[in-house]
Amino acid sequence: MSNGKEYDFTEAEKHSFAEAERLRKKLQKKLSKQRKGSKRRQDTKTRIGKTYAKERNIREDRAHKISHDLVEDTAQVNIFEDLSVSNMVRRPKVKRDANGKFLNNGARAKAGLNKSLLNSMWGRIVTFSRYKGLKKEKLTIKIPAHGTSQECSRCGHIHPDNRETQAIFTCQKCRFTLKADYNASLIIKKRGIKMLRNGEITAKDKKTVGFRKQKSDSHIGLGRSESTCEETIVRRVAGSTRNTQRSMIRKEAPTSTAAGS
Repeated sequence: MSNGKEYDFTEAEKHSFAEAERLRKKLQKKLSKQRKGSKRRQDTKTRIGKTYAKERNIREDRAHKISHDLVEDTAQVNIFEDLSVSNMVRRPKVKRDANGKFLNNGARAKAGLNKSLLNSMWGRIVTFSRYKGLKKEKLTIKIPAHGTSQECSRCGHIHPDNRETQAIFTCQKCRFTLKADYNASLIIKKRGIKMLRNGEITAKDKKTVGFRKQKSDSHIGLGRSESTCEETIVRRVAGSTRNTQRSMIRKEAPTSTAAGS
C-alpha cells in the first residue's frame, strides 16, 4: 500500500493451506486406485472437494479482513490497478520444433505463478472494498495498470530497465532505489488522484430494472383489471445493503365487462 502497509496470509492460514494440499494429494493418489462407480470412490471425491472448499473459505475470509481494514482507514479514496486476472493466468501456448516435437514452454513454472496470482484475491478485494466503502461514503476506483511498475515515483522516468529484479526498483535516470511494490503503489496513488482532478472518473448512474409490460385479455363476464409495471428503480439505503427502497410505476385501467350474445 502507499502508506507502507503489507498484507499476507497469517502463519496459521498458511499452515491450513499446506495441510489441505497435503491431504488432497494423498486422497488423489487413493482415488486413482479405486474402482470407478464405487461408493468409496465417490466418498473420496467428496473429501477432495472439501479440501478445495476449505482453501476457498480461507481466501474469502482473508479478502474480507483486508477490505475491512482498507475501508476503516482514514483514506477517503481507495485506488486499485485495473488488472485482467483472467488474461494473466492463461496457460502458455504449446511450442513445437520443425519436426513437430514438443518443446519446453514453461508450463510448470507458469502454473506456480498462476496459483500465486489467484491466491492474491485481487478481484475479490476490489469487489468487497467497493460495497463496504459505499457504507462509509468512500470511493473505490480502478486505474489502467500500464507502466505502473516501470515508472519512477521520484522523477517520473519510465523504462523497462528500471525493474531489473522482481523485488527492487532502481531508476536508471536518478538512481532512486525502492521496494518495487511500494514504488508501484505510489504511482497508482498519483495517477488516481490526477484522474479524479481531471474529471476522467465519473460515477455510474443508478441501476434500474425494467420489466416487460403485461396486459390481461378480455373474457366473457367480469374481466381482471389491467396493470402495467413499466419500471422499478432500486436505490440502496446508506448504511445497509439489504434495505432497499423501491418505487414502482403502475397504470390501472378500469374494470371492463363483456356481454354475451
